[in-house]
Parts: sequence; structure tokens; C-alpha cells
Amino acid sequence: MHRALDEVQHRIPQIYSTQPLVRASSGQLPGLNQAQSDFVSEVVRARGGAVVPILPDPERQLAEQLSRRVTSESRTARLRKFGATTLYHQTDPESAQMILDTGRMFRGTSGALGGGIYFAGSPEDTERKAHHRGVILECRVYLGKIKRLSACDGTVTFSLLDHEGFDSVLFTGFPSGPEYVVYNFDQVEPVGPVNPQAAELRPSPFPLILWGPPGTGKTTTLVAAIRQVLSLGDVHVLAAAPSNAAADLICERLRVAGVGPAEMLRLNAVMRNPGDVPTTVLPYSKRSLAGDFEIPPLDSLMKFKIIVSTCSTSGYLASRGPLPGWFTHLFIDEAAQALEPEAFIPVTVLEPGGLLVLAGDHHQLGPVVRSPVAVKYGLDVSLMERVVQRLTPVHSRVFTLTTTYRAHPSIAKLYNETVYGGILQCASPSTSYDMLSWPGCSVDLDGNRQPVIFHHIESQESRTKGSPSWVNQGEVLQVRAYLRQLVAFGISPQDVGIISPYQLQCKRLRIMCGGEEFPAQVGTTELFQGQEKRIILISTVRSRCLSEVPQDLRFALGFVGSYKRSNVAMSRARSALILVGNLRLLSMDAHWNAVIRIAKRRGYCCGADFVLQQPRVVDDGVHVAQQAGANEEAVGRPWRDFE
Repeated sequence: MHRALDEVQHRIPQIYSTQPLVRASSGQLPGLNQAQSDFVSEVVRARGGAVVPILPDPERQLAEQLSRRVTSESRTARLRKFGATTLYHQTDPESAQMILDTGRMFRGTSGALGGGIYFAGSPEDTERKAHHRGVILECRVYLGKIKRLSACDGTVTFSLLDHEGFDSVLFTGFPSGPEYVVYNFDQVEPVGPVNPQAAELRPSPFPLILWGPPGTGKTTTLVAAIRQVLSLGDVHVLAAAPSNAAADLICERLRVAGVGPAEMLRLNAVMRNPGDVPTTVLPYSKRSLAGDFEIPPLDSLMKFKIIVSTCSTSGYLASRGPLPGWFTHLFIDEAAQALEPEAFIPVTVLEPGGLLVLAGDHHQLGPVVRSPVAVKYGLDVSLMERVVQRLTPVHSRVFTLTTTYRAHPSIAKLYNETVYGGILQCASPSTSYDMLSWPGCSVDLDGNRQPVIFHHIESQESRTKGSPSWVNQGEVLQVRAYLRQLVAFGISPQDVGIISPYQLQCKRLRIMCGGEEFPAQVGTTELFQGQEKRIILISTVRSRCLSEVPQDLRFALGFVGSYKRSNVAMSRARSALILVGNLRLLSMDAHWNAVIRIAKRRGYCCGADFVLQQPRVVDDGVHVAQQAGANEEAVGRPWRDFE
């Protein structure tokens, strides 16, 4: 565990770096669009890149925060005044690679002048001074105002020097020649190795981000990138995901792409039930004579070109082998759904110089965190979302897929305009138009049939004693009415998905489907993330009397009051979307208000009449619902901080 924590700590500045990427022009690859081809080409090119400057000013500021050291204005002025000097430092290969990966040189714990970072004036001088040998690093060192000493003094520290108005020390007491010492890593910029025997060392490529909104072919792009990487020769790929379902999907897609069991291992936790694994994935797993999953020994693991696992199960790899690991490439799919520390587990087995790729959509469901304390300290923000927040979505290392191939244009419009700012380009397949002949379709203002229905119903919600979950029987009956229409139209259960945010409502909906002998898939939004269905029905459940709003707004909206959750629910549909719920109540949330406005403007709303409410959105993400004669109440929405 301590080895893994040390390995992650060394990589943190690089993972959160804002270092830009100089993209190379690339042609369009077969079966991919241009955006997908650009990403795949950059993944292939990444590990062959030249030495790049590490830790420019923004990264030094981050490193300064991590070390909890505040640099004074006077010291900054001194460092700028005197500029940088080229000096040399020799260390062992492992430490040198760590320095190049992170851009940071750490102080020692002792020395003639205390725990500092020691440099020589030439590569030759390091041969007489180094305690650890192998790699000579050239560094740009900001010496600032230099204090000259000729006698050993182990009490020298950064704070003491800064108090005296100095930034570094020149020590002339060694017979081997003068030596420069600094005490803060923000004064050092590693450039690269200078001795020929260290030519194979290079800084690790900075992480790449693949942002894939719904239906844009994110997993297809990842599989294409992995196949291209395999053609490079001596590579080892770890493909990880936060859930077994997502990991199984990657394995299945690679199987279809022609990767056989001799090349790829699906690493399962030893306690996983083999019956939960798709039959097409089982041949890629290792099982004991008793039929249980097992973890192969290290020498067997290292023979596979690709290992697919969940993020947590990849910890077996760290426990079985040396750290840092042997994987040249790490792809984390659905990275926006993984806890930040969970995503760091597979990072520990990435070799020095390895490439990290985070793929997902930070506007869909994030990590599930139930502890208010953990949420307060940011555990509900995934590694991918935090990195994108730091880089911004338009950064050169963020590759955005903007062509969506899943849904009918009228369905895609609902989340494209309200979540993605209209950046998605619809390339809807012909199959997404196959519900337009259904008699239940809406008719827009131009008289055209549209496969989107927003049915307003104000039926009573309820819950059983001692249960936190909710049920709305009126919505169950309305969903049943739509199912009967679909059955009459010839729709099969495999084509239908029913989503509700509450387990108790899901249970009632399954009972209803059983009574109708229509076994459609029913579940919460979490169950459907990463899936798609021809037809999606949504039951929002919650309903409140007008007199109870807005005093009870936080509880009235419940789980539904989350733009990420509603985005996932609506974007699962290919050909038809039917929403049943209290639209008046939903419209008191800013995101749902925007969605319902589009639906009402285009003629998708039906059922009882309702008045669209007017929420006010404050810049800090707090929503205030206003009702005539009612007091305003602020409701915090931490999930909207990065909308």
C-alpha cells in the first residue's frame, strides 16, 4: 500500500499538469470520423514524442500548493532578476525517471548543508560528487541571491535563507569543487539526461482526455486506439473501468475486433460470480479447477498484451509485481464515473514513460458518494472531471467527439442544447426514425410527427414506513397505458427500457411489466449508464402540492434534481422517448425547466394542463424557486458547479 501511495504521489503533478499538446495533422482512419482519427493518431504518437518543458508557471503554482509553501513577492522578484543557471545533478536511473515524469526534484534529508538539492557546475563534476550514479540530468536552476559558505552547516533551511534574503547556497568547502544547493523544488526545471547511457529515459507523455458525449462512439474510439497501439510492437495495455459491466464491454468489443484469448486477459475479482460474466467474455478469464476466478502468477500476467479489469481489481497487479509497473499504456473508460482515488489504483502499475488516457463524459453520472463529509471534501468529483476543470474543455489535450450517431434529432436536441451547449452534430441513423409511424407520436407545430412525449400527471407520491424510497402508482398506470400502445404496435420487450430514480418505483414497474407479460428492462439511471434502447420510458415519481413548494423543494425534486442524472436518462433513447411525471414540479429546477421549455415549444407536452415555473439561477450554482406569495428558498446544487 505504501509503495502504491508513493508511486501515485510522484505522478500527481504530471497528471494535473496543464502542459499543452502540439497536435500533429492526421488522415482519417477507416471506420472513424476525423475527430476519432485525431485521437487515435495522437495515442500512437504520444510515446515517441521529444523532451518537452516540464512544470511551467501554472504547474509550479500547483506544486507550491501541494507543498503548502507560499512564495513571497520579494523572493519571486529576486529569482526573476538573477535568471536561471544550467547545472547538473547525477542520480540512479529510477530516481531520474521519476524526476522526468513529475518535473520535480525532492530535497534530501541530510547533507553538508542540510537537506537540500545539490548541483555541480559540469557533468564531469557530478562524477566526483554523486552518492547515486547512473544518469546525469541537466537542469535549469534559479539560484537568485546566493549565500557563500565554506564550512559545513547542517542547520540551513529554506525558511532560514529566505529570512536572511538569500535563495541558494554556493558551498566551496568540498575538495571535489564548488557545489550549489537550493531548498525548494520550484527553483529547479529538469531538462533531460545528458549522458549517452541514459538516452532511453524520457519524460512520460502527459495524459490525454477523450470526452465522449452520448452516442459519439467513445468506446469504439478506445478500441481502435488499443488496436493501433498493439501494432507498435513491445507494448502492454491495461484497459480499466470503474464497473464490471464497462470492463466486460471493452473486452467484448476487443474480441469482436479480433483480439484472442492468447493476447488478452479479462482479470476478474476472485469473489465475482462467474454467472454474472457474459458467455463471450468467459474464455478470456482464468478459473481454478473449482470454477472460481483466479489471479495468474506474475510471469503469466506479463505475457498478455492486454489486461482488462475494473479499477479496483487492478490492485491485484500492484500487489503481484514491482512498482512502477510494466504497462506502457493505461486506458480508463467511463473515467468520469470513477472515484478519484479509485482511478489512481491502475495508475500505480503504469511504467515510467507510460501513457494515461482518461475517457468518459463528465456531464453524465459521476461517482456514487453517500457520505456528506466525503462530498464536502470533494470525493464526489472524479479524476477526469477534476482534470478537465483544470485544463478546460478546449485544451489541446482534451479530444472532444461531437458527432452523435445514436438518437433521433428531436431526442438529441433535448440534451444537446441544455447540457452540451449545442456542440453535438446529429448524424442520426435511419433506424432512429422507425417510430414515426407509431400512432402515439407527438405532432409538432409544423404538423410533423416526433417520437418525443412529455406527459404531465399530478398523481400522489407515497412511501412505506421506514423506507427512504418513493413510489407513484398513478405514474405506474400511465406507463402501463403507453406500454399497451407499444405492444399493439408490435414492439418487443428487448427494445424497451424503463427508468426511474427510485428502487421502490422500479419494483412496482417490474411487477406491472410481469402482469402485462412484457419483460422490459427496468432500473435506475445508474443501471442504464453506458446502454441504449430503442424506446425509453421515464417515470420521475416525485410530486408535491403547490402549497408545499418551494419550502420543500430540495426533497420534492429528490434524485431527479440532477442534470447529470436526467442527461443519462434521456440520452439512452434511440427512436422514442416518453417521460411521465409532474412537469410543473420539475420545471422548478433550472435544467429541467430548460428541457421542458423545449418540449412545450415544440409541441411534445400532453396530459393535464400545467403552468411552467420560473426558477432563478445564481452564479454560484444555487437555485431559488419563486412562487407568488411564497418566500424564496436557496437550494444548493453542488453537482452543477461545472455545468
